[in-house]
Amino acid sequence: MASIGWPVKLAIRVLYGESFPEPGSHAKAEEAYAKAVDINPRRIVHRVEHGRTLAKLGRYEDAERTLVEAIGMGSDVGDINDQASLQEAHRIVAALRTRGKTRGRSHSTTDSLDLKTGLS
Repeated sequence: MASIGWPVKLAIRVLYGESFPEPGSHAKAEEAYAKAVDINPRRIVHRVEHGRTLAKLGRYEDAERTLVEAIGMGSDVGDINDQASLQEAHRIVAALRTRGKTRGRSHSTTDSLDLKTGLS
């Protein structure tokens, strides 16, 4: 969903019945996405959003693991949202590793991650 605008993303999420936590609450968003993965583990988009949220919470190893799991589901792509989410997962994992946030570190840094690009 990286290449489409936020209004379209919002419409897609509303159509799929995703609930939104209070604005600015990454902890509540993490809980919601974890629950979404439990309810429908085949939806790649839920796993990617969960991984992205884990990264925003500073839980980089958990984020990487979650995103790599989503990438591993690539053969189960359900729709265009899953395809776009897989691209985003690859981008975020690369950013985590490039910034030295996970075991696959290439160098150490304290930069935070930006939701849209994966980099700050």
